Amino acid sequence: MLSFLGCGNMGGAILDGIVRGGVFSPEKILVANRESEKNLSLKKKYGIGTTLEVSDLETCEIVILGIKPQGLDALEFSPKKNAIVISLLVGTPVAKLQKKFPDARIVRTMPNLGQFAGRGMTGIFFAPDATFSPDEKSKILEIFSAGGKVLNLDSEEKIDGIGAISGSGPAYFFQFAENLVSAAQKLGFSPEESEILIRQTMLGAGEVAENFSEISLGKWKKRVMSPGGTTEQAIRVFNEFHLEKIVDDAVAAAMKRTRELSK
Repeated sequence: MLSFLGCGNMGGAILDGIVRGGVFSPEKILVANRESEKNLSLKKKYGIGTTLEVSDLETCEIVILGIKPQGLDALEFSPKKNAIVISLLVGTPVAKLQKKFPDARIVRTMPNLGQFAGRGMTGIFFAPDATFSPDEKSKILEIFSAGGKVLNLDSEEKIDGIGAISGSGPAYFFQFAENLVSAAQKLGFSPEESEILIRQTMLGAGEVAENFSEISLGKWKKRVMSPGGTTEQAIRVFNEFHLEKIVDDAVAAAMKRTRELSK
């Protein structure tokens, strides 16, 4: 039995991929939420089981933990012995989860916004002192690959890095896109025209990068740039203002906050 302890936006996106991909049949999925309206909506949409009682999940083999990190300490929940607890919690280390659920086997994950469109990027780290069968590992990877791509990581530190790169990454792209929308409006395009221009440009770049992945992102950039052309001049400005350092500093700030949350 697969269960969700808390099923907000990200949990809902993961649930959608699981049901659409047939990873688990609806009758083998149980969701616990505090809001009865949310439960009713999920039950109606997917035909899954729902409950208001967290204790109803204590017999489930797999529990996806989707609460807010700050709610972990107050959570009253005891999974069955050897249950698999899959954490979606940002900045919450395996050691803290093991202390909270000493009889469970812990898996840390970091999915991202792309999960909503079947284009997610999820990092997964299996607690090294727990034993998982090949079938169990395969099923857990399948849960997240139903909504996108998965990286099976060899160190817990990389999970935090995933959070700072692909977890927060969509917001970085949206920030840049928002700035391009503003630039387009300054060139005389309407807000609606600007949104269309930037959304389609962003989508096209992503699709090209995905469909021709044998070509590096750097090489794609150079293919757009003609020597002495307009794009080259724009990139020159980015370099003069040290865009790479700005990105490095932004990611470092995200990592710093992640480490603060883990204490």
